[in-house]
Formats: sequence, structure tokens, C-alpha cells
Amino acid sequence: MIDIKIANTQTILNYCDFLEKNNYFENTFRVYEQAINYLTWPYIYDIWIAYLTKFVNRYKGEKIERGRDLFEQVLASSNKDVKNLIKIFYNY
Repeated sequence: MIDIKIANTQTILNYCDFLEKNNYFENTFRVYEQAINYLTWPYIYDIWIAYLTKFVNRYKGEKIERGRDLFEQVLASSNKDVKNLIKIFYNY
């Protein structure tokens, strides 16, 4: 659905929840990445929150470089208030 540009934020979040419940974690992260490239601010805010939260909860400090890259990416792409995203980072 992302490929044909008919997905919205809630559809993407629902699909990612489905993938996660079926233990397709890397596929879930791949969908989040596609959504980030597809959507723009402010619609992408909920995607970033879900992606970063699930990434941090899944890896708990194991993939530091990948986590750092994600946080740098969100800060670079955002011109909005990202305090909630920074709070997630401090838990990582």
C-alpha cells in the first residue's frame, strides 16, 4: 500500500502491529522505514514515535549505532518539537 501511495498513518501503524504480533520484527522496521520515506511532517510524527519506541524496546542498547542513526535521522528531518523523541533516546 505504501508503494502505490494509498496508505495513511493509521494503516501503517496497524500493519506494523500485525507484523510485530507475528514476530516479523525486521519486516516491521522495514515498513517503518518505507513509511518515513513516504509521509511528511506532521503525519510522520506518530510513525517515528512508534518506530523508535519499538526499536528501543526490542534491542535495549544492543544496536547502538543503528539507534543513533535513527535518532539523527529524525532530528535532521524534523523542524517540530521533538521532546518526546528525545525522552525515548534517554531510555535507550
